[in-house]
Amino acid sequence: MRHAHSPQVRFGFLPEVEIRAAFDGAAVTSDAGLLLVAQLEEEVGLFRSLAAVIDVPRQLSKCRHSTLELLTQRVMALVAGYEDCNDHTLLRRDPGLKTATKRRALSGADLASQPTLSMTTTSSAATPSAGSTS
Repeated sequence: MRHAHSPQVRFGFLPEVEIRAAFDGAAVTSDAGLLLVAQLEEEVGLFRSLAAVIDVPRQLSKCRHSTLELLTQRVMALVAGYEDCNDHTLLRRDPGLKTATKRRALSGADLASQPTLSMTTTSSAATPSAGSTS
């Protein structure tokens, strides 16, 4: 019996990695729709623009995640319906969210932890920078 090939969709927002949506198992995420949002973000650049004007007082030498990475992780999770930062205890390893935030799904480092994300999300000091027009 001949096996039919699953239909595939290609994404271009992470050019150094071939990303395909296939429907035949392997590493699975329930949030594959985030790949469409990531493709849109790549074209529009809204997260990059926002990250450039957000001033989060942090000691950069001690940081593993940029403001852009934290913002992208948080917004992507909100888009997927995860409104609480405590969801990131598990989401930080989710292949769909990792790919949507430009990390390698299987071999890339985990995303920010729940405490890191909560600290930057709830920081009252996270304000638009002096050069912004808000």
